[in-house]
Amino acid sequence: MQATTVNPRLYYYATDSTTVYAGLTATVETRDGGYLPALDDPTQAGYTERNRSERYNTQLRLDSHVGRGRVLTLKNSVSAFSRRLQAGGTYFAGRQLSTYSEASLFVPLGRHRAVFGANFLTDRFQETDATARPRDYAYLTGGAFVQDDWRVLEKLTVQGGLRVDYQHPYGLFVLPRFSTLYKPTAWLAVRAGGGFGYKAPTIFSSTAEQQAYVNVLPLIPAELRAETSRGGNADVNLSGQLGAWRASLNQAVFYTRLTNTLIADPVQFAQGITAFRNAPTPITSRGLETNLRLRREALQFFAAYTLTDTRQTYDPAQPAQLPFVSRHRVVLTSMYEQEKNFRIGLEGTYNGPQYVGDGSRQGRGFWLVGALAEKTFAPHFALVLNVENVLDVRQTRFEPVVIGPFTQPTFRPLYAPLDGFVGNVALKITL
Repeated sequence: MQATTVNPRLYYYATDSTTVYAGLTATVETRDGGYLPALDDPTQAGYTERNRSERYNTQLRLDSHVGRGRVLTLKNSVSAFSRRLQAGGTYFAGRQLSTYSEASLFVPLGRHRAVFGANFLTDRFQETDATARPRDYAYLTGGAFVQDDWRVLEKLTVQGGLRVDYQHPYGLFVLPRFSTLYKPTAWLAVRAGGGFGYKAPTIFSSTAEQQAYVNVLPLIPAELRAETSRGGNADVNLSGQLGAWRASLNQAVFYTRLTNTLIADPVQFAQGITAFRNAPTPITSRGLETNLRLRREALQFFAAYTLTDTRQTYDPAQPAQLPFVSRHRVVLTSMYEQEKNFRIGLEGTYNGPQYVGDGSRQGRGFWLVGALAEKTFAPHFALVLNVENVLDVRQTRFEPVVIGPFTQPTFRPLYAPLDGFVGNVALKITL
């Protein structure tokens, strides 16, 4: 693997009330894999993969205070992405150009903080490799939005918003959202919220990626609808002193319902053809998340547990629980830091058993452990040591990932790391 990233940033203070920000992110990456003798010598027989991608993204933003607390913001972003993938004897290549432009005005009015705006998006993809059935598309989206933060009472804030988008070719979308924050005391806060969303269909999904885009049929907009979502969440936060520790406990619940989800037709998929269609029944996701933070001077602890229950009913031949979603997940983090001197951190993440893409259940959970140490030697210099996957967890330790001959292998679905133990050292210079 070879990757090069350039990320310059420029801030220009045109006047006391106007700031301009410009940025560029350029990334060029090449990944080669497969049967190693065939990679070194093209005359050798063996399966190989070569993946080259280039991404260039520009960001431009202007903020101008126009009096009476009002702020005018203009944003623009342009992204150009190209990719060429060779997997065995198959090829996929294409380029994508997308743009985003937005204008908004922030207006404070007494107990209200309102934002009015409009935006315009374009997204165009074109295959550059010869194909009998190109999967090109061109999307245009124009929208307007309004949001208001209303401080109804000293301890109660209500936020409401409405976005209206017209997306070509999938039509009109009206997307309300709301949230409330009630803080009766300094140690208790209660939040609740919800909203609507949508996503235009594309062939770019984990299902198509696993097939290296081989036998993935083009989308037909006249036969599809955009994916839509409706969801809500609520949480309670408690904070205060617990002996010598500063503590906070947050308990959240969430629910999301997806309709018209883009899925591969099960009958054709069993025949080796990926033809996308809308799921006839919704997908639901619900669960809870518990977060605990403890702090005592330079020492911090963080613990989180997430229970996620995602279910489908459109394919009775597959498990109701969606694949590649761990029902149980735990995160444990600790950090000790002396400012301007050093810091040491340790993090562990547990991923519980899950179903994989072929419908089988991966019956083992696993821990991923990482560590970070940083030492400051001078006001502008620091040495950073980062270690990931300390326990060297790899899916290849659980089961074979590659099956069959090295000339025409098949691959098991991936759910755990393949790289194993990874460490790096960096010198950080602050100007």
